Amino acid sequence: MTDFNGATVTLDPPWAGLIAASMAAGIAGPGSLLNKAPNVSEVYTADTIDVDRDFEVLLTRGLLFAFHSATGIRWMDDVTTYMEDVDDPFRSRAAPQMSLALCLRGVRAAVRDKVGESATAAMAGQIQAAAKTELENQKAAGTIKDFLPNSIHVVDGGDQFQVEFSVAPMETTRFVVVSPAVTRIAASV
Repeated sequence: MTDFNGATVTLDPPWAGLIAASMAAGIAGPGSLLNKAPNVSEVYTADTIDVDRDFEVLLTRGLLFAFHSATGIRWMDDVTTYMEDVDDPFRSRAAPQMSLALCLRGVRAAVRDKVGESATAAMAGQIQAAAKTELENQKAAGTIKDFLPNSIHVVDGGDQFQVEFSVAPMETTRFVVVSPAVTRIAASV
């Protein structure tokens, strides 16, 4: 990396963690470090690690690392402690967790004004409508990927109402698979 005087400096590995954490904190809403470019001129690894050869092992161990791409140095995936399944959407650090946290916060805010009102027979329907409107707004804004409108249920518990729904959090695109079909096409004149 370059210091304020323009001189190149080599930093110890903990600085990479600080750079990654700073970048992650600067991502607005659901997002990921995957394929983001840290402002560094070079990255170094231990002699025993070959990122190109060992990237799957590094990913399965939940390690954040940088790699050289055609467009410069990029982060590969996100740091997580969830190691059950590499392909599970909850393994990605930021996107699903942030998406769900923002979703929950938004739905709570949308129904908060009902607290303190009389628990009439119409209250459950009003809460359900407010939750649905909020989820539709979140989907349009890209906070969540989608939700099942028919899954929104409000349980009347007398002095409390419980709102339940199924939501798909926003995920990070980790791969794009290209599958061409080879076929013979006759030339036409």
